[in-house]
Amino acid sequence: MNLLLSEDLPLRTSADLGDYSEDAVLPVVYGDLSQSAVPVIKLSAIEYLAADHPATITAVYVDGQETKGWAGSTGTDASGHAYCQLTLAAPPESGAEITVAMQGKRHPITGALLEHPADILQDLLSLAGKTWDLSRLKTELPGLALAGRLDKAQSVRAWLDEITRSCGVVWAERFAASYPPLLTMVDGLGGGVSVTSLDAKSATVSSLTADIQDAADRLQIAFDYHHGKSAFAQYIEFSARPSPFGEAGNAPISKLEAPWLRQPSDALALGQRLLARLASNRISLAIETGKTLNVGDWFAITHPSLPLPPGTSWGGGNSAQMMALSIETQPGKPGRKLTGEITWGDAPLITLDKHARAIAPKAQGGVDVAYKNGIAAFTILGQDGKPLQNARVSLDGSAPKKTNAKGQVSFEAKPGAHLLAVEADGFTPFEMEVTL
Repeated sequence: MNLLLSEDLPLRTSADLGDYSEDAVLPVVYGDLSQSAVPVIKLSAIEYLAADHPATITAVYVDGQETKGWAGSTGTDASGHAYCQLTLAAPPESGAEITVAMQGKRHPITGALLEHPADILQDLLSLAGKTWDLSRLKTELPGLALAGRLDKAQSVRAWLDEITRSCGVVWAERFAASYPPLLTMVDGLGGGVSVTSLDAKSATVSSLTADIQDAADRLQIAFDYHHGKSAFAQYIEFSARPSPFGEAGNAPISKLEAPWLRQPSDALALGQRLLARLASNRISLAIETGKTLNVGDWFAITHPSLPLPPGTSWGGGNSAQMMALSIETQPGKPGRKLTGEITWGDAPLITLDKHARAIAPKAQGGVDVAYKNGIAAFTILGQDGKPLQNARVSLDGSAPKKTNAKGQVSFEAKPGAHLLAVEADGFTPFEMEVTL
């Protein structure tokens, strides 16, 4: 088996186990999800599947409350396939939500948790019958740990995109690399070791564009996705100066969802790296050359078509260094066409503006609503289910009121649809429509 990238990743379903209570994709779990609430698949009145492979359950929750009456084990189906099984001491009440905290798949030889992007991607690709050498990522992103689940019908390409987007990685067939590179890789904005040099004799610059569509001076990253709540638990926001839009800075905030990223320190490093590129002076260019280059190769170029200011990354005048971000062969021509970008000038100053934990929306039980005799009472809860004291709440644009120690606040209101707005220190503000 060697699937096309456009084909669905062949995850098993509950039908592979026999006639069980739920029809669902059996998840593959990577990394440390011991701080998350992960849904499980019901097999019987007291038995559940947490992952379609051996794994470690660290805690069990019934309707959000931790329970001690459980056991984790490795079960096997009729074909001998092993999976992570949860067994409760007694059947829960009808309709109760069962979630677990857990650690995922481990290396079959070393026993190490599969949590580095290179290890996760290689294991995912093995499910599709592919073997890629992604050791470069280990060097470029040392110590980075991701966590998440393969839990839905989705193409191999879509899974690769979701995971690499969570850690600032670009990929192509048999290749993945950090981009933009870490600031510590070389001086300046970063760059790699050049594998070759191009000049006017060996290359033609076929296009050069300074209008970069993804330029931004602000960036928000949503991360730490909680599968049991279908929501991100944390947000982090950055700004860059000088702005590519002048002193006023009039661009909308650029937003990135990084569901596999878990730690604030990793989100901080990712945001600084991405916004340094988005806010820099950049030129996108296409080059035709007969030299052999692969996607991800760094190369030096000296060409009269590059009248760049001093301080260009990584050079100046008519010289620069760049990574081949895409390569295509041209029918009837011996060479190939590659694309990349060049940045110049001083690296922008990146500032962390906000790190917030999300207030759960109503669907996750974050706002409880009670209405009686013309009084609407709201209880505001954090992602951990605990009341938020001193949260600022307004209804239909009214003057905000603060919640009490139980997270409660009330307003006079007529029946019908209303707009509730909530803010709290250390949390991301949100608005939601409520019907009384």
